[in-house]
Amino acid sequence: MIPPSFRILPGRMPAHSPAGPGFDRHSGGGGGQRFRPAGATPPSVKTPTSLLRAAVGWWLTVTVLLAQPSPPPGGAPARPIAATARSDARAALKNGQADRAFGLLLAGTRATPRGPAVELQAIAELCSIARELESSEPGAGRAVALTARTEGLRVLPRLSRRDAAALESHLGELHEGFLSDRSRARAHYQAALGLDASRRSAREGLARLNRLEALLQSRARDSATLRRRNP
Repeated sequence: MIPPSFRILPGRMPAHSPAGPGFDRHSGGGGGQRFRPAGATPPSVKTPTSLLRAAVGWWLTVTVLLAQPSPPPGGAPARPIAATARSDARAALKNGQADRAFGLLLAGTRATPRGPAVELQAIAELCSIARELESSEPGAGRAVALTARTEGLRVLPRLSRRDAAALESHLGELHEGFLSDRSRARAHYQAALGLDASRRSAREGLARLNRLEALLQSRARDSATLRRRNP
């Protein structure tokens, strides 16, 4: 008969065992059993101190991320042209001083590492101003568009392949939106795609021209049909 003091009850260790009072038993890897002092924290259990450290680390990470400046939409570089230069150039354009306006934009443009050329940025700003003037007063943007086209054609041979594709797309928009020359607009869009097949603005410009020409051809056919029916 086994003495009562040596009986092993489920879930308990005998008092005479090495894992008796003051020890806990837990399973380890490989099916064996290991013993640790009673009250010791299992490795998988988070103590208040470890939880506090994790919370502080998370808070510091979020704080650092929020402190960083947010990138502009689409990953484009921030506007590098000084606001005063743009305002002065806009005033000069309204007074008919196109050359002075372009000079002001060039002087107020900051070159950025791996960014677009200064000339391209200034011409893009001219296109933006032209749209603003046109929206406030129809016809007011045409003179600015002509200035942007002249300067764009002048600097085009000096630009990199990437910047040249962007400029070709800008020139296509000028001919499409301000100069009413769909043929040249198409040529510029196609040139942009020839330099950079991923140029989205050029693809969208060609799509607009195709839709417009399809609409005009449809109207022309309808008009011809009406004339035949009503000579």
